[in-house]
Amino acid sequence: MITIADDDESVRASTAALLRSAGYQVQTFASADDLLNSGALGKTECLILDVRMPGTDGLELQSRLRADGLRIPIIFITAYEDSSLRRRAMKSGAVEMFHKPFDANTFLITVETALRGSSSRHLSNNRLREVAATPIVQTGYLKVNSVLTPDEADHFRECEQCINALADAVREMIRGREKKKPAGNESQ
Repeated sequence: MITIADDDESVRASTAALLRSAGYQVQTFASADDLLNSGALGKTECLILDVRMPGTDGLELQSRLRADGLRIPIIFITAYEDSSLRRRAMKSGAVEMFHKPFDANTFLITVETALRGSSSRHLSNNRLREVAATPIVQTGYLKVNSVLTPDEADHFRECEQCINALADAVREMIRGREKKKPAGNESQ
């Protein structure tokens, strides 16, 4: 699923139409805040973000996602030509930044590259959540070798980024469980 967050309705609609015409599933939001409140990030494989939006802007959202351990590939689109914004976005891990209007073919190639890169180099966020959902054994350890494929296990041995992302996913699941505990059950 590709997610677009842009406050310009015409850009949002035309970008979604372009992506759908190339066979992608797309969901759109008028702001980063709408996206954050939707619960849709878990399904997102690539994020198309406007740099400047009311409320949470695109760069702020990028920073929040990275701080939360979400490694969704991000492609920025902007109407503003600003090299310092571009440097900041790229330094923080953006795949690319396009200026509106952008070339459709180049954009689609970049989206495909982002999707391939997220699935071939590292475990996807969805897969990390599946692994994190593995029951913790009585010793208090997460025994992931029983749920990883041999290729994934080899990747984990060498990829500190995926190890950290898995740790973040486990922490997120534990926090979610703690929030669901009824009051008075803190000792359990």
